[in-house]
Amino acid sequence: MNKSYISSFNPRFLLEILGPLGLFLAIISTSKIVKNPKSIYTLSMGVVGAASLLLILPINPQKTFYISAISWYVFALISTTTFAKSKKMSLLFLLLLLASFWYFAFSWQQKAICNEIFFN
Repeated sequence: MNKSYISSFNPRFLLEILGPLGLFLAIISTSKIVKNPKSIYTLSMGVVGAASLLLILPINPQKTFYISAISWYVFALISTTTFAKSKKMSLLFLLLLLASFWYFAFSWQQKAICNEIFFN
């Protein structure tokens, strides 16, 4: 990971942290901010922004990474209710969930992430 604020919003970085389902949920949450700026999504994005700011500070990289990752998970998970609206959306949720399991089981770049966070 590059030591810049913008790199914490990189889709590739988010895919490595959140997986396909989480990235899709984060996109949904972001679209809800655009539709209604005075919502819980905006507050959650503020927490993500503050946590991402911690990543560029010269403090413990492991702890700041975990704080940033947890804030991204919360930001993504608040959009899960979107999938309860119809059977097609529920099916899409299940397909993305399976894709996420597959991604983390077989394609996840854990070694690259750990090397980047812990050894840079």
